[in-house]
Amino acid sequence: MAEVTTLDKVDVDMEWTQQEMLRRNTLLLLASQLSTLQMNIARDIEELYKSKGVYGFSIKHNHRKIISLLKENTTSVFFKRMNDEQALIYGDDAESLERVVYAWAGLEKPDEDYMEVNGLDLNEAAKNAYASAERRGKIDKYTSSLMQINKIKEEWGELFRASNNASIHIPYTEQQEEAADVIIATLTLLHGQGVDINKLVAAKIEYNANRKD
Repeated sequence: MAEVTTLDKVDVDMEWTQQEMLRRNTLLLLASQLSTLQMNIARDIEELYKSKGVYGFSIKHNHRKIISLLKENTTSVFFKRMNDEQALIYGDDAESLERVVYAWAGLEKPDEDYMEVNGLDLNEAAKNAYASAERRGKIDKYTSSLMQINKIKEEWGELFRASNNASIHIPYTEQQEEAADVIIATLTLLHGQGVDINKLVAAKIEYNANRKD
């Protein structure tokens, strides 16, 4: 029987050029991102059928198996070396890839979690935003508030650079879309901290109404 080995064992005493390492790491990231794309497409198909009243079934995919194999083979030398900033970039790259694939297929990428948000209930909106970020691998139980604040900064930067041209993703302007991303990232942060966002916003509005500056 052939001996089972892993990439971290193969990498021992192996000399990589910078170009070789870049190619290897890019391929590992791509394998993981394509696996995530497969899972999200399967979920989109399920949601289409649910909209027609068909429940209680799921589209089979091997995302969990692929991710398990990748981590089992590379965790000690690759994925565990990701710092907080790299993890956020990884999540953004995966989302960008998904948008490209949908656009290539002539499809509109669905809204996050197909959620219908009650504008008066920010807590519910935040709950949905948090669940969406978890599903996309952007946050987990190890994600710190600082990491999420950095994400808000990134979204603000995109808002600052956005134009008033129509978005290619949703029927709003680029500025409006990016402003929504700032709101979503902020809701995600506050939900993770266990804040009653409705009360927080109401308190701040009341304070602003009475301030003298």
